[in-house]
Amino acid sequence: MPTFRPTTNPLAYDKFLQARDTINREGNITSARSRQIALLQEAVELDPTFAQAWGDLAAARAFWYFSGLDGRDDQ
Repeated sequence: MPTFRPTTNPLAYDKFLQARDTINREGNITSARSRQIALLQEAVELDPTFAQAWGDLAAARAFWYFSGLDGRDDQ
């Protein structure tokens, strides 16, 4: 049975896991969301085909925008 691999780039996957860990540990605070977005941005730059990272980045940016934080986003 084939194993699903979200990415073949271990550095991109590490950034993705760091982003998830940041939110899991720190919650929905502005500094954690900012770090999460930065880490996910790095992940998709390392592997532009990493769909899970793109999905999490879209969700994080949507949360940022709909929380009214988009004016403070310098990403």
